[in-house]
Amino acid sequence: MKVENIIGLSPYSDILSVQYAEVTDAPLVPRYVTRSGGDATIDLSPFITIEWDAPFETNGAPVLGFLV
Repeated sequence: MKVENIIGLSPYSDILSVQYAEVTDAPLVPRYVTRSGGDATIDLSPFITIEWDAPFETNGAPVLGFLV
């Protein structure tokens, strides 16, 4: 790789080894869903709790969380 900035061009870097991540399987349907709390008289919104089992295939990488 070679880069350029206001000073000029850099020398070529050493050969780089690149690893890419594979997309894991999506989790199955949620195994636990519950609704809790909330009181419209005092403007307190209810909330839900959702839990999943980890996907069967993670390609060797740990599941750090789910984006809902």
